[in-house]
Amino acid sequence: MTLTPSKRPHTNPLSEGRPQRTPKTPRVTVLSQRRIEETESSDDSDDSEFNSDETSSSGDDDDAIDDKENDDDSSDADLDDDSDNNNVKQRNTRRKTVKLPKNKHLISAAKRVRILQLLPKRVVSSTHSAAASLTDEDPLARVRELLHVSHVPEVLPCRDAQFEEVYTYLVSAVEKGGGECIYISGVPGTGKTATVRQVIKTLQSQISDGSIPEFKYVEINGMKLTDPNQAYCAIYEGLFPGTPKVSAKHACDLLQEVFRKPSTDTVPIILMVDELDLLLTSKQTVIYNLFNWPRLPSSPLILIAIANTMDLPERVFSHKINSRVGGTRLGFHAYTANDLAVIIGSRVGVPGGAVLSDDAITFVAKKVAGMSGDARRALDICRKGIESLQLIIAKNDASLLAPYISAKDGKPHVTTKLIQSVIRDLFSPTVVPFISNLSLHQKLFLLAIRKYMRKTGTTDAAFVDVVDEHKALCAVVGDTGITPPNTWLCQKLALQLFAGRLILMEVGKGVSAGDPMQRCKLNVSEGDLVLGLRDDKVLERLMKREV
Repeated sequence: MTLTPSKRPHTNPLSEGRPQRTPKTPRVTVLSQRRIEETESSDDSDDSEFNSDETSSSGDDDDAIDDKENDDDSSDADLDDDSDNNNVKQRNTRRKTVKLPKNKHLISAAKRVRILQLLPKRVVSSTHSAAASLTDEDPLARVRELLHVSHVPEVLPCRDAQFEEVYTYLVSAVEKGGGECIYISGVPGTGKTATVRQVIKTLQSQISDGSIPEFKYVEINGMKLTDPNQAYCAIYEGLFPGTPKVSAKHACDLLQEVFRKPSTDTVPIILMVDELDLLLTSKQTVIYNLFNWPRLPSSPLILIAIANTMDLPERVFSHKINSRVGGTRLGFHAYTANDLAVIIGSRVGVPGGAVLSDDAITFVAKKVAGMSGDARRALDICRKGIESLQLIIAKNDASLLAPYISAKDGKPHVTTKLIQSVIRDLFSPTVVPFISNLSLHQKLFLLAIRKYMRKTGTTDAAFVDVVDEHKALCAVVGDTGITPPNTWLCQKLALQLFAGRLILMEVGKGVSAGDPMQRCKLNVSEGDLVLGLRDDKVLERLMKREV
């Protein structure tokens, strides 16, 4: 770098005669370049530990990626120091910046039009007609069953575009004979798994009439597996039911042989892996194999990977896995308030004898859409509202039932007020009612721990100190007739609260239950403790005295 006379460098008199240090800019550049090379070499070393062989086609892709990175490094070395430093920063920023793929058609337009002609007409039918037919029996019980998440309608509302994308892609992959994979992502409760299952059901119904070729379907769920490696056993048992059980390693080898050298009569295999993010391991071997098997030559596998994380490949997967995932991705956005209202209305019906008022449906839809857009949560709230209305009807009290009588038909309906009370119960901490139902001595033991912690400023207390505080509180409320407990009763109280996870107790070598110096602390927040004890007038008086 050339210095102009107007910008003279600052010289320190004490450093005259000493050798000058290397400028900082080249040193930063060398260190940054070294970190980049170490990162790339570590990625290569990690990838070499995968237990599956690579195909020639995938190897060519990786070599192309490495050659591109080497060309970028060599071109950056020809720049001067300042531009080199800027390019290193830009390259680091470019590697960290993640651009999520936009939803687009997964296959060509011409093939899409041809395949959609095979799709039978789908109509979203309201299930309210079935509930209305049972008016003389128990319409509330019928609608409550329809609102349960286990009841899946024939056609999923508000997911027609995603259904067509998955349908056309799978038909194209089955006609090709396999060797494809698709990554589906979206927040929980947006219909990812239900949509895929409806597509599979539609495809299976079209095999008999010869519209599409025959295929096999296997489904596994990462949440149902005790270990990620058990995915191999689940896939093998799904492909070959009735065969003797094998170990995870043996199942992996057998599947590798099936997908690498399929027989001539092998039909395409559609594998849906739900909750993919639960199959992550330190070396990512399971996920690598799942995405590598469809890329093998002549592989009959069609992989459908479903996860709740949009950018899971960019944030977690290694470069080798990302190269196999490819760009075939489909995102499920969260349901809007209008979508949720349509989903609820398709099950319970909108006006004309519906057990939920229009205002209640709109309130639930807006409330859930503002929180998560989870359709299952909206259906649960509506179902809880019907259960609450049934409890009110069972009391045979006209004054309690009067606010819920509809002016249109004179029948009880779930109103917005009832939905609000249901939401308060669902989203309030479950520990609060648990604390309010404790015995008086159990409540006093919790207050004793709280009092000692507030008095000493510590986060825990010795068991003997809590016992002393407990006896002191019993003396304060002696007018209620409560008797101070002995040490044995306090030990029993502590073990009961520890079993209920309301307190934490020191455990380990040399520490036994009831040890006077055993440490214990609250496992609930002070706010939840106060809310749980506020209905007790005596304890509320004690808490006010501490303030």
